[in-house]
Amino acid sequence: MNSFDMESDDFSSLLSKLEIDFEKLKSEVEFRAISDHWKDIVGLEFYKFSRPKKIIRDTLYIGVYNSAYKMELQFVSNLLIQNINKYSKNRISKIRLDLDTNIIIPKVVESKKNHLDGKENLICITEREKDETTRKKLLSLIKVF
Repeated sequence: MNSFDMESDDFSSLLSKLEIDFEKLKSEVEFRAISDHWKDIVGLEFYKFSRPKKIIRDTLYIGVYNSAYKMELQFVSNLLIQNINKYSKNRISKIRLDLDTNIIIPKVVESKKNHLDGKENLICITEREKDETTRKKLLSLIKVF
């Protein structure tokens, strides 16, 4: 046994000597795993407007920037719990969504160089159409608007 190998009882004893509550430590480790993988858990759109806040017993508290996103997350709460439990060893059985307007929303930097809007975008997409007849019809429709 090298110096880094430790039996479970030895670890519990060490935590006890350091006055560290094992359940609290486990909760902190799981919370960190959830926080680190939040974008994977909720997806990019919800990631922008929500953050995990804390775990208390079997409940993950989530801060949500506005009530619209709060409602949308509530609708998918069962799926959200399944995704969360990939990182918390099936410990989370409930989520609580609270409004938190202090969430820093990441700014998306848009490149103006290759950015097309509206009609220009439709024309660009239409010009890629391989069927000549279809392309001409689509272009004539676009030009009407």
